[in-house]
Amino acid sequence: MTGRLRALVLALFLTVAAGVARLLLTPKLGAGASEHAAAVQLLDRRDTVGAAERLRKAIALEPFNGDYYAELGELHLGQSRFDLAADELQMAAFLAPNRPHVRCRQAQALLEDRRRDDALAAVELELKRDPRCPVAQLVRAEQHLRDDNLKGALADFEAVRKSVPNMQLPYQRLGYILFSTNRPAEALAVLQEGLKRTGSTPGLHFQLAESYARSASDAAAGAEAERHYRLAIPGNPEAVKGYAALGQLLQRRGDLPGARREYEAALKLNPTFNDAVYGLSQVAAQQGKREEANSLLKRFQDQDRLGREMTEFQAQVAANPTQQSRLELARRALSLGAFKAAAVAIDGAVAADPSNREARLLRSRLYAAIGRLDRAERERMIADRLPVQP
Repeated sequence: MTGRLRALVLALFLTVAAGVARLLLTPKLGAGASEHAAAVQLLDRRDTVGAAERLRKAIALEPFNGDYYAELGELHLGQSRFDLAADELQMAAFLAPNRPHVRCRQAQALLEDRRRDDALAAVELELKRDPRCPVAQLVRAEQHLRDDNLKGALADFEAVRKSVPNMQLPYQRLGYILFSTNRPAEALAVLQEGLKRTGSTPGLHFQLAESYARSASDAAAGAEAERHYRLAIPGNPEAVKGYAALGQLLQRRGDLPGARREYEAALKLNPTFNDAVYGLSQVAAQQGKREEANSLLKRFQDQDRLGREMTEFQAQVAANPTQQSRLELARRALSLGAFKAAAVAIDGAVAADPSNREARLLRSRLYAAIGRLDRAERERMIADRLPVQP
């Protein structure tokens, strides 16, 4: 065999070997499709644990399919497992950089996981790709708000409002920022525009009510405040605040029977809502019902003391979080109606151990307390499939 022929045979062998290697090492296109389809079916049945397992199998079969990573990341976001969500969405952004808003969702997970700098870096990458991306601007605006950078938040929320004029959130945030910077007339104009463009929503009505209530020096402003408070209550998971605020408004007006009705409505929703307890004690005192007023005032003071103790315990948990301390904080917060504190503690417990039955049951209680009955049932169903901890 001549040297030239040997070189030709060697080249042919190497070509065939490279082809075989590619066949062996490259995943078959669509190999994870059946696992992905199974995950979708499980999600329809609200089996998030099974769906996550199926998506992981789909990724094992097609490790370069960015869509699978993105869907798994979204699933983890829904479970408040923000660290895992951020990792999966980072892979999705790497493998499918043109997937709509994938970096923004990664940034959202990073924000919730308190990884501020990484979150902003992901947002800036998306804004380099699309400088006017409203989702990226919205995420950055929320981080500016957390950083108390009201100027930066104002600019980004304003940009989102202009590009997506039918989105409610920018109007609410702009109203809050403008009021916080002592620009009430501009805040009122923005909120009214938001109501006109996005329709009747509890959040906007509540902010408008608060706006009019702050300047309720005349009967017309007071009437507008009352009207918007009443419109803010139906379908609002924080309706208790609307009833209590309405009670305060009517109490200032001198309508004591009306104020009593609103405070009692608030306490029917949340018996531990201390603004309503205190307000009702003052109404009782003004109506000459001294015994009731004293009883309510003592109740207010007891709950206020428990609230301070919970706040101290909350700081201890933040400094040294354990699963048991998170669960205890959640129980205390729920008993006091401190739903935001309860949500933070429960999210931490679920993120640390998604199979913790008590954490899922506490989350079900939380959702039921704020009127999210569909989510409450979903968490209860998840808890029912989990083993009871010893």
